[in-house]
Amino acid sequence: MEEQIIKKFSFKDMLNNAHRYGLVMGGVMIVIGMLYYVFEVNMFSIGFSIIGSLVNISIIIITMVMSTKNYRIKYMDGKINYGKCMLNCWITAFVALLISGIFSFLFYYLFDPAYMPAQIEKFREMMETKLPEEKLDEIINRMMDGLSPLKQLQSTLISSIVFSGIVALITSIFIKKKDDTFESNFQ
Repeated sequence: MEEQIIKKFSFKDMLNNAHRYGLVMGGVMIVIGMLYYVFEVNMFSIGFSIIGSLVNISIIIITMVMSTKNYRIKYMDGKINYGKCMLNCWITAFVALLISGIFSFLFYYLFDPAYMPAQIEKFREMMETKLPEEKLDEIINRMMDGLSPLKQLQSTLISSIVFSGIVALITSIFIKKKDDTFESNFQ
């Protein structure tokens, strides 16, 4: 009878796998962000908001799936439960979003600090006829307050944790692969 080797879960293997894919995803997101910068895309236009969000979410989901499938095949004999799947997805996305967020912060704070205020001014011009002046001033003031370095880093960290967690919870439902072998019931 053929002896089956059962691979045990290793958090280190998962972390290495997710980290590698997260670095790649973060790099792709940085390149896309730089393309937006080079082509002077209006970041606050409705069309860009929708398309940009869809592009980013697609990149995140595709990379989560690739990372988890690689981990599942390479380290888990082709089977992975929901919890491990979700954890791998979350780590992958968190690493990418954190890298991308920190790069954006450094780029817009050190390299071109006038870029984001200019984008906010474009937003003001676009919304002048659509909102009352005092409401628009309130929105612009909140946006400008959010540009402080500490608030940007804090926002990046919190949004990375929450967003990657939500997407990981949903994505994992579709990519987990249950171990239905008889032996798995006794482990």
